[in-house]
Amino acid sequence: MRCEVLSALLRARGFEEVYQLDGGVVRYGEVFGSQGLWEGSLYVFDERMHVELGPGSTPLGACTRCGAATAKYENCADPSCRTLRLYCPDCVHVARSTRCEQCVRERPAALTGGLPRG
Repeated sequence: MRCEVLSALLRARGFEEVYQLDGGVVRYGEVFGSQGLWEGSLYVFDERMHVELGPGSTPLGACTRCGAATAKYENCADPSCRTLRLYCPDCVHVARSTRCEQCVRERPAALTGGLPRG
């Protein structure tokens, strides 16, 4: 649905050559896998947060803590925050116990249940 809305918006703004993949990016990945033109993971709007489009996909993101290649998103530890951060498997424990930089700057720990500051 998001693709159809965005396609209509682009056409309304004057773009003439607007294309969509038949079946979407996930279907493209099922057909072509890592042999296709898509690079990296696909962000999805459910608990998975990302989908690999075939074996051998190369993560394009970098871990917030150590810089290792990753595509794994983690929520800020502050339950009222919606910030997503990238963390590798070795550093995911940090993500689950710390707040994002914006929370540290804008909301004192006392307002967030005393979560660690960073």
